[in-house]
Amino acid sequence: MLHLSWPKAKGLPGQNLIFMAPNNPYAMRFFWCCCLFLFFLPDSKAQNSGWTLQQCIDHAIKNNLSVRQTQLNQNLAEQNLLQSKAGTLPSLNGSASNVYNFGQTIDPFTNTFATARVRSDRFSISSNLTLFSGLQQYNTIQANTLSLFASKQDLEKIKNDVSLNIATAFIQILFNRELLMNSRNQAQVTRLQVERTRKLVDAGGVARNVLLDLDAQLANEDLAVVNAENQFSLANLNLALLLDLKELADFSISVPDVAEPSASLLAQDAETIFRSAETGQPGMKAAEARVNSAAKSVLVAKGARYPTLSIFGSFGTGYSGAAREIVGTSNTTIPIGFTQNGETVFTTARNFDYQLTPWSKQLDNNLNKTFGLTLQVPFFNGLQTYTGIERAKINFESARLNLETTRRDLRRTIHQAHADALNAWKKLEATRKSVEALTLSFENTEKRFNVGMLNSVEYNDAKNKLNQSKSTLLQAKYDYLFKVKVLDFYQGKPLTL
Repeated sequence: MLHLSWPKAKGLPGQNLIFMAPNNPYAMRFFWCCCLFLFFLPDSKAQNSGWTLQQCIDHAIKNNLSVRQTQLNQNLAEQNLLQSKAGTLPSLNGSASNVYNFGQTIDPFTNTFATARVRSDRFSISSNLTLFSGLQQYNTIQANTLSLFASKQDLEKIKNDVSLNIATAFIQILFNRELLMNSRNQAQVTRLQVERTRKLVDAGGVARNVLLDLDAQLANEDLAVVNAENQFSLANLNLALLLDLKELADFSISVPDVAEPSASLLAQDAETIFRSAETGQPGMKAAEARVNSAAKSVLVAKGARYPTLSIFGSFGTGYSGAAREIVGTSNTTIPIGFTQNGETVFTTARNFDYQLTPWSKQLDNNLNKTFGLTLQVPFFNGLQTYTGIERAKINFESARLNLETTRRDLRRTIHQAHADALNAWKKLEATRKSVEALTLSFENTEKRFNVGMLNSVEYNDAKNKLNQSKSTLLQAKYDYLFKVKVLDFYQGKPLTL
């Protein structure tokens, strides 16, 4: 007889295989095949190719709709900044027109009346540059620069929030996984006890009601296994949905080696963590940037009180179908009156021959250039400047109050998170001691039950207390782990296990 020990998975009970090896060649061949299969069986750790926490976070940040929407807001802020910078450059515009006029009009190029259909073409290029406008352009650039920085911090904040949500769901899977393994282990222990008691009942050494009590206990623990399996599946489904995966059925995580939590993770007090988060958290940076941006916007609004000095210039030409040029002359004699003697008086009249001035020649002849300065002084414009300044001041005050609210909420959240982590650690320590005591108590109870000194009710009661305590220990462990990770998050540390 050969005894083989099946590899024991982490947190799961091992399995033993017993082979009988008679003098049968087929049996021996089967035995050696099994040995080769076990020898070449891949390591369970190598097969653990599920999603790591970092992979989950990276995927969520890349595909999360809130992250993508915030990215678009940042893109808009970039375009606003680009527009404000480009506003300091000269404008350059060109225009061209082709017009047909019917009826009497004054031709703009010949300055004469035209009654027939007249075609005219116009071409122009103009430029304008603002030299001074109360520093509005400069302050607008500064305000938009700060707004872009705030948008970038908003993006970082939403990424951090998504990362924290993913880490929460990931830790929940780890907790449900260990809870499931614990439930299976407990059910296996009870199953072995049922088999042992059944043999004793068959031998007449134990009353049958003891076996019935253990069967009921096993049924309850099998139900606990089913419930744990359901909770584990729901935890996996929740994380898969957060990742917005297309295929949900094959999703699994890569189980990390989670270090045993220690009190050293709470080395810093809450106020120290807050001071670190106050200068490092993206939410605080965004709120501060918006206060500074609002202050610049007040200066932009006040700049409307000052005169605006601009320089401008233009270059244009045109063509008119009414424009004519002289191409030749001729003289004719015409009577203009009579003398006293009745003789006819003649004079010489000069006649001119005209033709339409060529298009290219008109463009040269009609060239027009302008250059000048414009000074615009605001005296009264329907209180637009006044109300604009007041609105900017209100927005500044609103941004300042939002900063104070963000700082207050952050301080309150960190102090609450630190208190929660401290309480979770105390609960973990107390529960660990309880499990140690109940484990020793159950071992003693099991020994006494095996020799018939205790009944099945007392045995089951001790076992249930131990099971409940172990479940509470698992919950306290992962509750403490999560709360510590929250504190790490506020200190700007990466979310790792």
